[in-house]
Amino acid sequence: GGTGLLADPQSAPPKPPGTKVIITRTPDRLEVTIPKQGVTGSTVSSGAFTAAWLAGIGTWTVTALTGGAPLVVGAFTVPFWIAGGGLASRTVLGAAMSQVLLIDQDLFSVRKRAFSRELPGGMAGDRADLQNCEIVTTGYVNSEPVRSIRITKADKATSFGDLLTEDELQWICFQVRSFLGLPLDVAYP
Repeated sequence: GGTGLLADPQSAPPKPPGTKVIITRTPDRLEVTIPKQGVTGSTVSSGAFTAAWLAGIGTWTVTALTGGAPLVVGAFTVPFWIAGGGLASRTVLGAAMSQVLLIDQDLFSVRKRAFSRELPGGMAGDRADLQNCEIVTTGYVNSEPVRSIRITKADKATSFGDLLTEDELQWICFQVRSFLGLPLDVAYP
């Protein structure tokens, strides 16, 4: 791994204005804390869309099943209910989930928590096993890319920060890459 010192402080992206992300860095420890977002314009918008989606699917399902349509028509709605559940889950977790990346001289961990519980999708291990930190596109919403940071070790990867702005993602990724001694001349998407 690297020394943990910033390779070129002049090239570091500045801390984005208004960010709630906290980066604490010493020569032998880096901690990135992404606090829960709470109710924001994004979560309200996502919640409204999710409610409309589920209401529409519910109405269609009830109408199909009570109107005498074959059961297979009702079964056809199952994937739409699953998608709606995913939207609802993402909205609630987006408002309630906090995430912490911690790297010290020997170990690292990515932890995700919501409602006082550890969530799946975290990762931990030896710092020496960390291979990469990059910004990746995880999907699209209204033709706009949804991006997050992916941390990779030899046999596993995990993503975090998917509700952050592009500037926040670049700022965090630069700090992690420089702390680990990874190349800093990475073209972000």
